[in-house]
Amino acid sequence: MTVEQRLRLANPVPDEEGLLADGRALDAFVISVKEREGPARGSRSLFRGASMAPTPTSTEGAGPLGVPAGRRPRRAPWLVAAAAAAVTLVLVGATVVVMGLAGDRDAAAPTETDAVAIVVSAYDALNAGDIDRWLDQFSADATIFGSPKPVAGRLYAVLAAAHYRADIVDECRRGAATPTGEAQVECTVTERDDFHAAGGITLTRDELFVVGEDGKIGELGAHVIAFTPPGYFTYNQAFFDWLRKAHPEVHAEIGPEIITHLPSEPEHMRTALWYVAEFLAQSDRYPVTEEP
Repeated sequence: MTVEQRLRLANPVPDEEGLLADGRALDAFVISVKEREGPARGSRSLFRGASMAPTPTSTEGAGPLGVPAGRRPRRAPWLVAAAAAAVTLVLVGATVVVMGLAGDRDAAAPTETDAVAIVVSAYDALNAGDIDRWLDQFSADATIFGSPKPVAGRLYAVLAAAHYRADIVDECRRGAATPTGEAQVECTVTERDDFHAAGGITLTRDELFVVGEDGKIGELGAHVIAFTPPGYFTYNQAFFDWLRKAHPEVHAEIGPEIITHLPSEPEHMRTALWYVAEFLAQSDRYPVTEEP
């Protein structure tokens, strides 16, 4: 098969008359190929009536592709239409993809009302003593005052045995988003439970929640990073030091958790509550009272 025949098969011409104006340039290419391969028997120009002479090498008086100066080469209408259609499809497709991604992001990100409602719902569960529902508001890899979720969960279960509460002092408020776009909610709460309140120990602090796009809390922190603030820790330590001396057998049974100095199990906290009044009656430091 000759080069000309291969070109004909690869590039069928839908409208020969409409392409005559560009014939010279393509014929020059075909002729240059023929000169390298040699003449083919029975071959003729791809374009009827187009000159088979090579395009002059001189550019005098000629424009690009050998078209006479002053004339613009006319593009084949079907090629222009096809190119325009392709560009339109690409632009439309890109627009749809970008709009779709933006729509998914906007739909996933919690609104200000949603983020605050998630946090308030978590406090409601905590104050009802439903620790499982409280923890369910947090993501699996969440940290709570620097502790992993499972560790903090056990400590909250211990406090719940002493009727722990975290009362919101004012309405929770939405803070600035994190650099990764997660919502931040800040709440001022007063925390109390029967074990600590008996010794005059309560705590009011600002707690900061980070709420992810999935609606789960990824982090809970405060100005006091440790789970047990210093005042709580000192009180816990004083109680168990007294218990070890006054009731060593009980201390051996319910001895405190090593980091927080809280009882390590909910039932141990309930046992400790039985001895708080005796501890306070013998203590020269507790209960803490406010100065008049």
